[in-house]
Amino acid sequence: MKDHLHENVRDSAPPTLFGKIVDAIEAPFVALTNEVEKLWQRIATRYLMRLALPYGEELPLGRNIPKAAAARSYLPIQLQNITLPEPLVELLVKYDRARGNTDDGSASVDWAVLDDRMNFIVNLFRSSQQSLDLFTQPFTDAQRAAFAAGKMPTGKL
Repeated sequence: MKDHLHENVRDSAPPTLFGKIVDAIEAPFVALTNEVEKLWQRIATRYLMRLALPYGEELPLGRNIPKAAAARSYLPIQLQNITLPEPLVELLVKYDRARGNTDDGSASVDWAVLDDRMNFIVNLFRSSQQSLDLFTQPFTDAQRAAFAAGKMPTGKL
């Protein structure tokens, strides 16, 4: 929301009364646009963003990972109590808000925030790492050929 004419004047001259007035007027608008941007990111994550899985299901990124998408039960027994290696434990402590429960905390609140995005990814990978459905090809042979030819494939992507 910068006025480039006035910005250049302020950049080349010491702070003036004019510059102070412009800054005072702009400050609330900058704060407002920052809040609107954060709100939009949360709304987009909750209601618009989805991850298409190879077997046709879509996971909303702003919702907890459903048990059906998590290999029918949330965590495989081998991944329920991780104690080693230490870097993996540290990663889970940092990024896993759900702590083994997709019913609460596996959703992303704001996909633009790395820690929030990592929470969803850690929970998705941990919960579905034994799901053979995820090893199926996401694209048809014709779609892969179109990609290889530098063209946009037809059909659902």
